[in-house]
Formats: sequence, structure tokens, C-alpha cells
Amino acid sequence: MSRAKKRVIINGPAELQAYLDSPGDEELKKQIREMLQILRANPAAGEHVKKRLWPDRYARQRINNLFRYRIGDQVRFAYTIIDADPGTRIVRILGFFRTHKEYGRVFGYD
Repeated sequence: MSRAKKRVIINGPAELQAYLDSPGDEELKKQIREMLQILRANPAAGEHVKKRLWPDRYARQRINNLFRYRIGDQVRFAYTIIDADPGTRIVRILGFFRTHKEYGRVFGYD
């Protein structure tokens, strides 16, 4: 019996789309677009974050998984995977961190 491939929808904050539409940083934007393609093909491609390490802002949300995706030394994304229905999976981007310092503040590394 073959399993049908689920449709994957990327749901990101307006801030991310605004950044992708703004001028400059073309190399980083290219890497972000590549990441989005990777997540469409394999939503669990990022690093799974253990629940005990979740920042309060994510622990309070009704999510049951948290992943992070690294781009280079600085940029990080936090996201969750939601099975919306039997044929659809949603990758909801919860955080877009342009610097490691910003990421560290949210995740409690600073």
C-alpha cells in the first residue's frame, strides 16, 4: 500500500515576507528561499528542540513540536509542524532571528 504525499504549506509571519520583498541581502534571501523549498519537501529537516528547552513564548502556544533551522552562523528560524488534515501539513514559522544574539535572548542563551 503506497502512502500519498502530503501537501505542505509554509505559513510565515508578515515580517518574513516583508524582508524577502525588501532590497539588499540577496545571498541571505536566496538561502532563506532554499530553506523554504527544503521544508516543503521535508518539514522535519530542521533540528528538533526538546520540550524542556522551549522558550516560554512557544511553550504557552498550543503546539506539540518545535524545530529550529540554521542558516550560517547568525540566522535562525523556529517553526512547528501541524497536520491540518490527512492530506495537508503546515509548517508554521514562529520566529525569524537575523542575529544569533536575538535568537539567544529568546531561547535563554544570553
